Parts: sequence; structure tokens; C-alpha cells
Amino acid sequence: NEYTKIDNILKDTLNRFNMGIDLGLQITFQQNIVFGLSVRDINQPNLAFQKNTQMFLPAQIYAGLSIPISKLNIVVGGYYRNKKINNLMDINYSLGLEQALYRDYIILRAGINKYSFNVSFSIKYFLLQKIILLNYIFDYPIGTIQQTYGSHSASLTLNF
Repeated sequence: NEYTKIDNILKDTLNRFNMGIDLGLQITFQQNIVFGLSVRDINQPNLAFQKNTQMFLPAQIYAGLSIPISKLNIVVGGYYRNKKINNLMDINYSLGLEQALYRDYIILRAGINKYSFNVSFSIKYFLLQKIILLNYIFDYPIGTIQQTYGSHSASLTLNF
């Protein structure tokens, strides 16, 4: 396309594939208060486009707490990323709302943190006494990258 002709970084490589590895756990306490902890991008994948270049995605530790109030869940959380930005540790905090619909098969979410605003939905499916979740997230940056229309991501989760 026309853009790849003028942007030098895309001269030799037009795509890159890599995968991050995550681990997490979730604990449910009394009155359906839920605590979650996850470590993301443990393997720190290389995201560089150009050959013989390295740009590793830093590992992140997330923690969150979900508190149900009526039929709405209020979610607070935060993360630490093992990379400094402007000589400061990268620590983020978040606040979100979650609403389950249609017997908890469809879940709507909205949240905000110091970098972005996001909305998402999940569809829950039961298969052989296991739960399969299909998730979609739209993430719109706040005050950081100005020339973007946000990012989309999807995931498939198997709970066992």
C-alpha cells in the first residue's frame, strides 16, 4: 500500500508474529467479593518489526478486587510493569463497572485508568461442565497517543 512505500520501518518486514504468556488466579470470598491476581507477558515477547532488532514487551503484575452492589459489580485494580517510563516506575490504577445480562451469559464492562478508557463484552458458554468465555475489548487512549482510533482485542478463555 502507499504507506509502506514511504515508511522506512516497514521496508523489509510487513508483519511480525509473537505471543505473550500469562498466568492468573481468582479467589471468591464471602458475599461474592472476588480478588484476582495475574502476571502477564512472562516470556517478554519481542515486538520489533525490523530484523535483528529487539523491543521486548515488559512483564506486568495485575491485582484487582470486584465488589458486588445490587446487580452491578464495581471493580478496582492496578498493575506494576517492570519498565520505567521517564525514570518513574510504571504503576497504573483503574476503576470499572460490570453488568451481567441474560442469566450471566452476556457481560458488559466499562472502565477507565490513567492511560485509557475501555468498553468490553463477554459471551459465556458452557461445554462439558467447563466455561468458555469469548471476550471483545475496545480500548481508547487518553492523553497519550493522539493519532489513533483505539485498539481492538479479542480473547478466548477456558475456565476449569
